[in-house]
Amino acid sequence: MSPTKALDTAAAAVGVRLAVQAMSAQLWAGNTETNLSLELQFHTETDPVTDVRTPIVNLLKLTMPSTGKYGFLESPGPSIDFGDSAASIAKDAGTNIGTSIGSVVNGVLGSDNVTNFLRAVGITPKAGSLTNTSQNSNDGANNTVPADATVNPSMGTAAYWNTKLKNRISIKIGNYLFFDSVVITRVSITAASNFDAQTGLPHHCRVLVEFKPLFMLTQQDLDTLFINPSASTPLSCDATYSLPGVASAAKNLFSSF
Repeated sequence: MSPTKALDTAAAAVGVRLAVQAMSAQLWAGNTETNLSLELQFHTETDPVTDVRTPIVNLLKLTMPSTGKYGFLESPGPSIDFGDSAASIAKDAGTNIGTSIGSVVNGVLGSDNVTNFLRAVGITPKAGSLTNTSQNSNDGANNTVPADATVNPSMGTAAYWNTKLKNRISIKIGNYLFFDSVVITRVSITAASNFDAQTGLPHHCRVLVEFKPLFMLTQQDLDTLFINPSASTPLSCDATYSLPGVASAAKNLFSSF
């Protein structure tokens, strides 16, 4: 038993804990996952296949793996598209590492000292090369100006990785909420007792869809999560693919990128 452990045990034996009140401060160490649910109802009078069965099957496919070319299971939903984005990700990673090293060196030595050292060894630094290029850019007078985070997002942000995803799933609830990247975790079905006499399919089903954001939500995300109905420019997406059957029964709810 270590001396520290022995001392703690001895103190506990007499009802004392070797800690002070200040050590009990509750510090943020991460949030629990944001789990959300949405109930959909599919009802038909004439076509249970198109209006009920097809959209429900498509929702179930968002939660189940598929079989790949060589028999391996492939996960459903969003994933990083390394096939088309590997080169750009590697390039951005190198740029971010270089920028981080430059920021540390500048903070320790000062940009003037770094510039003098580079010139002493025969290197002429370019304007703006000693600044954080992921956060700044140069104007016409070679002055650094803050960059728009949505135009040149950092690799540590969800905005950056959202551009590298394939099979991205988004959920829009009316003109109220918009989740740009989600993972569907569960689809549960409750069928009513009235079934079609010819096909044997239900005429009415309630479907509970459970999902969570792909990335942890931050305070900044709330500005785009809640849609502003008075905005002059409506929310738009570059490439929207509505699941067959879902769009007619649950309009503006699901789109796959």
